[in-house]
Amino acid sequence: MADRELDGVREELEALAKREKSSALEDEVRTAQAALASRLDDTNTSENVVDCQFFSYGRIYKFRSQPLKPGDTTIYEWVADARGLLATSQQLPETSKAVLLVDNLSGRARQEILGCCINTSSCPEAIFKVCLTVFSGGDLLPQIQ
Repeated sequence: MADRELDGVREELEALAKREKSSALEDEVRTAQAALASRLDDTNTSENVVDCQFFSYGRIYKFRSQPLKPGDTTIYEWVADARGLLATSQQLPETSKAVLLVDNLSGRARQEILGCCINTSSCPEAIFKVCLTVFSGGDLLPQIQ
């Protein structure tokens, strides 16, 4: 009988210890939540809030280089599509428009723009001019110069 009573007391002690650990963990979680809420309140002051705007624009096919197979985008198609895209994004600054254009280039066309000695990082028209000069097959060369 003493063994049974001893086992019962042990079980009660284990249950009590579990409750103590559980309550200590709950206190720790509450403290961490309060600290986090305090930190969030500190960072949400009006001087720390930055106004972000996200814009969604249409999608155009990436231009790579001279068309190699039927269905590839020509430079004229890409320029027309890109001008349409820029027309819908008039609220963007010129540098962001230039970045948008470079993002829609790949392969040799992107290398031409990034390696160009002309400052194309802030002027979308310069990007169009370089692409038309390099990829139009030479038929626009006299007009551009």
